[in-house]
Amino acid sequence: MKINISSKTVSTGIMFLVFIAIGIISVVLIGKGDDNSLSFDVYSDAIYSEHEDWADVSTSLNNSQNDNSEFVEEMENVSISIDDLVQKVNSSYNKEGTISNKQFSDEMGIKIEKISFLNDYTPENVFYYSGYVFAGDRIFDSTGTDLTEVLSGYTFVDGRDNDGNVLFQKDNKYYFLSDGSIHESKNVHNINKGPAYMSSFDKEYTLFESGGKWGAINSEGKIIVKAMFTYGFGYNEGVGCFASKAENFYFYDSDGELISSEFVIPENGFGAFRMQDGITLVSDGKKNLIMKACGSIIDTPSDYSVIGCSDGIILLKKNQKFGYMNAKGQWIVEPDFTNASYFSEGLAVANGSVIDRNGNIVIPKGFDYISDFSEGVSFLYSFDKGWFVAKKLI
Repeated sequence: MKINISSKTVSTGIMFLVFIAIGIISVVLIGKGDDNSLSFDVYSDAIYSEHEDWADVSTSLNNSQNDNSEFVEEMENVSISIDDLVQKVNSSYNKEGTISNKQFSDEMGIKIEKISFLNDYTPENVFYYSGYVFAGDRIFDSTGTDLTEVLSGYTFVDGRDNDGNVLFQKDNKYYFLSDGSIHESKNVHNINKGPAYMSSFDKEYTLFESGGKWGAINSEGKIIVKAMFTYGFGYNEGVGCFASKAENFYFYDSDGELISSEFVIPENGFGAFRMQDGITLVSDGKKNLIMKACGSIIDTPSDYSVIGCSDGIILLKKNQKFGYMNAKGQWIVEPDFTNASYFSEGLAVANGSVIDRNGNIVIPKGFDYISDFSEGVSFLYSFDKGWFVAKKLI
């Protein structure tokens, strides 16, 4: 997805479809020609779908591991007022501190505040991604600072460089915004989609190109993977990911020993191209699978489709219902969600509530719209009360 900041004719309808869909974490290899460029800029069409009336969606959670009965009660009590909901969240997760974009943990808090800079907009013409709010023909940061003039003439490219910076493009060069100023990015081998912590790679290993092919060297300058691949995606968590022109995956360990070469790049899904929390998304050519760092496949229920993975959590689907499973193959939340997003920064939106990686509800149901968390914040909308922002504090 690309948004030209200088244009005032962006289709808000398309932006809303993107807003309610789940962007796939993918990697676009920057090659020297069409034969060396690989793009998997796709969106899942049924993962986080719009629902006309959240109150009609019934939710059943597996509470065996979680003491969250009060939140479950309030989640199912759709008559709870927004004011009461906000007060409940702020009192239950009371913590003062700075905003964090790390994965959610028990040490973090959630604080919801009313905001005014989006008062003139509804979710149909607002898109939030990676710390930037696109609203009509304006662009703001998450604090409400108007950046429209600063970014005039630049195109938002929906991705990050290898340092985790959100990218904009102008005249075939990539830039990022820092401290109110535009800077050219010098580290754009891959354009990575997703939270910042999914965009950086192991600094002990560096990709190199030779004869139009990609390999890897370690911190001592030793070649551990020969330059023989059409695509190189880098090392993460000690595992390097490469692909052939035929889009076969090749995974290597830190010593350059081959871990796996039997899988291919998924046609769709979320969580491929890198290890993240010890798992990654692959395909056997027929269906999506979840591979561990050792090369083995996680055993998931055969009657469920693997949609993808993020934050070490697997999203599965059966008969238009979604559930979450951890890397051990254990259900975190029973598969009874009509609408569910991937995890981002340790939190996921499911049936109008927000849950953490243990299945605990951290924001009960009540808002009419909740964005994914990005850069430590999420934007929430109520038809009656307007816009709010939820901040993760640590």
